[in-house]
Amino acid sequence: MTISAVTCTFVAKQPNPPQKPDGNTEGAAREQYRTGYQQGLKDTLETCEKNPPKGLAAPDPNWQAGYDKGAETALNSKRCQGD
Repeated sequence: MTISAVTCTFVAKQPNPPQKPDGNTEGAAREQYRTGYQQGLKDTLETCEKNPPKGLAAPDPNWQAGYDKGAETALNSKRCQGD
């Protein structure tokens, strides 16, 4: 007679991501950055000049960081470099 052992493992549910002091979670911060990046890329590729974001008085810092990086990427693109 053969007896085999079965190993069971328990995977605990991951806790909710920590909230930042402003109430923003890590996922929300990434989404703000991604949205800002896309907008910065789009706005800058239109003119190949970095302009301030349109219609925002005080954007979210994560959004602004994404916007700036998107604009930088656009300015360094072949389209704006003329290559």
